[in-house]
Amino acid sequence: MTFLKFSTQLGWRFIDADDLHTVKNVEKMLKGVPLNDRDRYPWLLSIHHLMKQACHENSDIIIACSALKNSYRNILISKITEDKTSSNNSSLENVNLCKSVIFFHLQGSIELIGERVSNRKNHFMSANLLQSQFDTLELPTTTTDNNVANQFEYVCIDICESPTEIASKIINHLTVSKE
Repeated sequence: MTFLKFSTQLGWRFIDADDLHTVKNVEKMLKGVPLNDRDRYPWLLSIHHLMKQACHENSDIIIACSALKNSYRNILISKITEDKTSSNNSSLENVNLCKSVIFFHLQGSIELIGERVSNRKNHFMSANLLQSQFDTLELPTTTTDNNVANQFEYVCIDICESPTEIASKIINHLTVSKE
């Protein structure tokens, strides 16, 4: 909710990517079953399409999502091209989608994040799934030429502060980046 308030003040659109999960994924998480790469793929494509639309419209958006792996972040920023061999297939190229994508990595202990997840009301992801997300997490790095981090800015934010203070830091960074 904090990001919604700040994004509205900036005139930016806010998207909580949790709202884009398939019914099947939500049901799986409600049962306490972690998602795998295959489960996440349609969700990542949905986020990607929103990012692509915002770039084409030259509009600013904030998307809150857990793009845990470098390969997930690659999907988010890749250019989708139609596969000429089949009208039903799409392929992803590792081509910049938009020059102004910034990934904010919110870093914190599993205990603190678990506490915040437990305090959410009416959410399908419970704190018992958190360990699987930590196990899946690949921290952004700039050590490999093909890594997304070499193409886009990454900002690490320690989440020991309040959500309002975290959102304020991110919004300040975004405001400075736009100038």
